Amino acid sequence: MAKGNESVADVRESAPVAPSGRLSEAEFKSAERTVKQKLDAQPKVRIRVALPNDITPEEAKAMPKPPNIPVGINGYNYQVKLGEEVSVPSEVAEVLRRAGKI
Repeated sequence: MAKGNESVADVRESAPVAPSGRLSEAEFKSAERTVKQKLDAQPKVRIRVALPNDITPEEAKAMPKPPNIPVGINGYNYQVKLGEEVSVPSEVAEVLRRAGKI
């Protein structure tokens, strides 16, 4: 598949499974890099995940660590800021869409 056109299935299928069902640290790191490369090649989507009702935008900006939502895909994790418009790979947006967050 052409770079930048990775499908959701391509990213999901990129993590290997060892015969024992467990990956070594090196296998895990290799799979994580592969997933990151495939996600980086995907088109980016602008999204906004709402802040919780009990946090105002002003309070969020004043926090030392801004509120976020974690999104993990085959061992690679994204921290998506809440209450701000951000660009993410299309697969990350799809995970958030399926979870009802956007």
